[in-house]
Amino acid sequence: MFNPKYHFFTHFMKPLIHQRFYLLSYILLQIIIITLILFFAQGRPIWHDISTRYDAFQNHALIPSYTRESTQKIRQHFDLVRQSTLQTNNPSAVLESVLANPKIQQLQLSANDIELIYTLTDKLLHEIYEIGYLHEGLSREGHLSGFVLLREKGKADTIVQARRLITKDNLHTYIQSQINHYDVPIQLLTESLVELFLQQNLLYLGIERHLVTEISPSILRQEQLGATIYIFMINILLILIIYHIYHEQVSKLHRYAPFSKRYYMLLFLTLLALVSTFFILIWVGHKSTYPPILFAPGVIFGFMITFLFGYRHGLLFALYYQGIIMIAVGFDMLSSLYLLLTLPFAIYLASIAKTRTQLFFASPWQSLVHGLVLLTISLSSATEELNIITMMIAMLIGLIVAPIALGVSPIIERVLNLPSHYRLLDLCDLNAPTLRRLQYLAPGTYTHSLNVAILAENACQRIGANGLLARVGAYYHDIGKMENPEYFVENQVKGINKHNQMRANLSAAMIRAHVRNGYDLGKEIGLPQEILDIICQHHGQSLVSFFYTRAQTELTEHEQSLNEADFRYPGPRPRTKESATVMLADSVEAASHTIKKPSQNSISKLVEDIISHKIETNELDESPLTLKDIGKIKHSLIQSLVGQYHHRIEYPEKKK
Repeated sequence: MFNPKYHFFTHFMKPLIHQRFYLLSYILLQIIIITLILFFAQGRPIWHDISTRYDAFQNHALIPSYTRESTQKIRQHFDLVRQSTLQTNNPSAVLESVLANPKIQQLQLSANDIELIYTLTDKLLHEIYEIGYLHEGLSREGHLSGFVLLREKGKADTIVQARRLITKDNLHTYIQSQINHYDVPIQLLTESLVELFLQQNLLYLGIERHLVTEISPSILRQEQLGATIYIFMINILLILIIYHIYHEQVSKLHRYAPFSKRYYMLLFLTLLALVSTFFILIWVGHKSTYPPILFAPGVIFGFMITFLFGYRHGLLFALYYQGIIMIAVGFDMLSSLYLLLTLPFAIYLASIAKTRTQLFFASPWQSLVHGLVLLTISLSSATEELNIITMMIAMLIGLIVAPIALGVSPIIERVLNLPSHYRLLDLCDLNAPTLRRLQYLAPGTYTHSLNVAILAENACQRIGANGLLARVGAYYHDIGKMENPEYFVENQVKGINKHNQMRANLSAAMIRAHVRNGYDLGKEIGLPQEILDIICQHHGQSLVSFFYTRAQTELTEHEQSLNEADFRYPGPRPRTKESATVMLADSVEAASHTIKKPSQNSISKLVEDIISHKIETNELDESPLTLKDIGKIKHSLIQSLVGQYHHRIEYPEKKK
């Protein structure tokens, strides 16, 4: 019975957990760091500010505005007082009130210390007036969690967060942050002087209702830009860190080497999509509803990532990209809706297409969806911004997604030699020069490879592995036998076996050499690394048992023992599900020709014996196959072989 939860876990989440560890770690770190940024970099999360402002608007509580007086007059007045105080031999009444403090009287300050205190006091007062000091009013009204409008004669209005202003409540904290590296006596006297000379330079004018709708967009834009910059900088840092960690582990454990280029390119494309969107966001500026061109990089790169790496990677990219961009646009509902509908549809179209032609003809559907989504948004928002030109731009973006991806993807495939779905389809062509040459030089090996491909692909599909990769790997796994095809039994005709005239150790060396020859030939013709790994690993480090046994009988009196390593394949052992499956299919297919009377029982016994032997000799130890996977592979191999060796009925001869 079909179980949706079980199907989702086994076919999506389980492969994701085993094979996408670094990508998931990257996304998890992003979520944690972005959350910390939103809470601490700006003092509180963005969505808290938005909800606070919306609630305030609904309750008719209005954002206060304040007028900033000219600080020049205040500074001039302070300078006059300060100069007159410093020119007298005896402290003025103001300074006497400070020096009368018992703590100050206990201090023994030099003339240099006194001059330093005056210098610090002057500097602090200038800085505080520049920021803005409000002795009361704002804190009394309880608006410190919001924003204020600062209005100064001869200057443009500015909007700042209220908590960034200096008030009576945070004055001590600000002063200490500026002078905490000086001696305690200097700190005490400086702070006392600042508090005595400081005057309020922000005046409370009351509340202006009409400013609510005017200020909110600017407030959102200022906060979002700061948070977005933080997020993109963290992205770059995380990519560099994970690249370093991953590279170190790959250098120690080569088992994940086939995936290294994939992950590097995947991280690069993700970062490129985010950076492109970021620059477009700066270019278009703040909008009540963002134009479709802002999300073009996400749709194009999502389509391309699915095209190159598969739908799982495409979905992960979509989840991550959508989360980041929705934060950047302030969770604008209409813009988020556009992105949430168009990007997954692009990934869906890229995942169901089986050929490049189907991908190309997906463009009209993509364009139609972009237009319909934007039409829905236009009807919902009822604004002037979403007009026919905007809709045409959206449809044009949908129309060019597939051509751009199809134009760029082959370049990426060739440069990085990636085994994408469509590259593997190209390699499956049996008219490829290498496979045609194999058919001509080693017809028995060619037939054997086709049979192994069928067995391996069916088995991989049972366990959720890449059946197409296994099929292509099986086609090419024995191309090294073209070097000396007559030394392999499947290519020998008329019962002539050249090994009968050779010593066993030389015969074993000849057999073992086809792995290295195949790897060199595959590298020469530009096969992807995953295919080369299958060529190297399809025998693992197994023993060429026939010639090893024969060599033991050929030992002379001077040869006491054999070096077993001379009769073992160089390896390495299979390190992916696909290469392990090809190994089992190769062994089973070759051994099946030794069965004189094939039946389901004899085939089942053969398959079980071969798989058990591989497990006992540790050939599957480095592969990610589970016992459950091995059971499914065993069942698939038996089923496929029984189908190949089924009996046909004998038709009666016609009577003469």
